[in-house]
Amino acid sequence: MQTEKLLSAKDLAERLDQISFEDLKFLENDLSARNKVSLAFLLHDKSTSNFILQKLMVLHSNDFNDSDLLQEFAQTRKRWKEPLLEALTLLKAKKVIRKMGFDYEILKKHFLPHIAQTSLEINLIVKNLYILCEKMTMVEGGRLILTLQDNDSFKFFDNTYLEIFLLHWITESKISVDPPNLDTLVQYFKVKEKDNLKELLLDAVKFSENNIALKSRLNTTTTVDDDHEEKLTRELSVSTNSFTSLDDRSMAYQVRKERAGILFVINQKTFYKNKDEQLKEYHPEEDLAERIGTDNDRDSLVKVFKEFGYRTVERNDLKHDEIMCELNEVIGRSYMYDSLIVCVLSHGIKDHFYGSNSIPFKIKRIEERMKEAPQLVGKPKILLIQACQGAEKQIPITIEHDGPKGIPSQQDVLIGFSTVPGFASFRNKITGTWYIQTLCQKVEELGDKKHFSDILTAVNYHVGTKRSLENECMTPTLTSTLSRDFYLPRRF
Repeated sequence: MQTEKLLSAKDLAERLDQISFEDLKFLENDLSARNKVSLAFLLHDKSTSNFILQKLMVLHSNDFNDSDLLQEFAQTRKRWKEPLLEALTLLKAKKVIRKMGFDYEILKKHFLPHIAQTSLEINLIVKNLYILCEKMTMVEGGRLILTLQDNDSFKFFDNTYLEIFLLHWITESKISVDPPNLDTLVQYFKVKEKDNLKELLLDAVKFSENNIALKSRLNTTTTVDDDHEEKLTRELSVSTNSFTSLDDRSMAYQVRKERAGILFVINQKTFYKNKDEQLKEYHPEEDLAERIGTDNDRDSLVKVFKEFGYRTVERNDLKHDEIMCELNEVIGRSYMYDSLIVCVLSHGIKDHFYGSNSIPFKIKRIEERMKEAPQLVGKPKILLIQACQGAEKQIPITIEHDGPKGIPSQQDVLIGFSTVPGFASFRNKITGTWYIQTLCQKVEELGDKKHFSDILTAVNYHVGTKRSLENECMTPTLTSTLSRDFYLPRRF
């Protein structure tokens, strides 16, 4: 049977009408204990959290046999069918969804459960807390419980069901979903250096207010088609806090401080040679020296871009086969941000930089991944490479170059190289590299005034005036297919 591609509002209403209150008992029997807890958590609200908590604890002692959670939920809500359907879609309860007469893939397009920053029927904070539970391992959940659980009167000890502990913390006002307050959890993940979980919760709080207005617009949609997700992304990109101005930024990319983007720094300091016989042919002839001073570059980048609202992700000494995995994770988190800046600090040869295992990694792979990512379409994407592109040294009177090969065919990409192809790049073992330190100085100096291409042009000029003790110099390069000016958000 051919899968239905469109779901009209009329069809949705007609199918929902076919679901009866009496059906809920039978549908619930097809849910696992784990899904029953998650469903009850997703469907709870401020007025029912304590009741749901007590109910789940009683059911847990009974192995969740003969539960009637769905019918009790339906009795408390005038509109219970729509939130139930979204919650089941979040749970990927395909068997139950099929029995209700729906196709999971169609509902996925309608409710977009994979987009954490929006929700049609479920409280957005609750949705993200559920996603948090799914992302954490049982061991991580146990550690969280041991840290936050300080009430001996709460006699529940099964960390398989993290949502039950979340409900308890909600009733104890340690966290709140309405109004949103997740500071306790955010602080915990900050201390544990779980940046992805911390950012998930921060984004949930940030987008919860905008989601209310967004739901009213999306609920007027008459059909759900392949453009639904694109429309949603466009809606989410338009904030009531958008920066508007009559100055020269009015035609620039929209980059707001609260959603500026991620600065992703790949900092390669120490190197070793991979022992895999099949990879030995890719090793450089000589061992790669430790890049003393590179941590100063990393720290300078983090410090200056944080001032403009960027969230930072720093990864040290990645092997060649770890780089794309880390990049993909960052790109996946870039859905709701306005730009992405990737900075690579490493040894290199022409068109490549080295992984910590001394295997060269093609720069073009990062460029192409950034260009093809749907999360970054229409957004400025910056790639900065601090790495040698060869071993030749430049002297002032003989510099001639064509610039890096492979200018991107798509728009919205800017690539800065610390040096021209075939030549070396210089690093001070105490202060860091010429290129990155000058970049940070110029961003600090000009970030509120000039667009990024102008800032990099100033960097190129000032680096070009520097001379080593042997009268050697560097010529950074810049290629760009940005279709508009890219300004960093104002700091104030």
